[in-house]
Amino acid sequence: MAFPLRQFLADNPDVAARIRAIQSISSEVRTSQYFLTRACNIRCKGCWFFTYGLDEQADDQKDLVEIDRFLESERGRGITAALLVGGEPTLVPKKVERFVRALPFVTVTTNGWRPLSPAVDLHPGSSLPLHEIEMKLNSWPPLLAKLAPHA
Repeated sequence: MAFPLRQFLADNPDVAARIRAIQSISSEVRTSQYFLTRACNIRCKGCWFFTYGLDEQADDQKDLVEIDRFLESERGRGITAALLVGGEPTLVPKKVERFVRALPFVTVTTNGWRPLSPAVDLHPGSSLPLHEIEMKLNSWPPLLAKLAPHA
């Protein structure tokens, strides 16, 4: 027997409202991933970024004006969401700021060891929080000695 979704939503208007909100946002989201920096403040054992040599595949773009130009072209491609990875994106807050100003949705993937600067206004003119903060479990201090022996 199939789950009676329509009836469930009719009986649970709060859930129906949340689903409509997700549908509304998801239709506006087109994501691309960006390697913001090769720099990292720790070396977690098994980190895919360094294990697979991604840190050696390109030079860091340090020219913020060039980053602004690039983001303008990304908006032209219809990109509305950035997944910022590295190395460690929190080490380059001015680059993070550029993405936040250019795109409505930003996800920062971080090892959590260094907080994003409070000076980075994540959503100018908005009360919205950062879209998402993804923190790798192996960056937490109790586990650091086992999982990131090179830190």
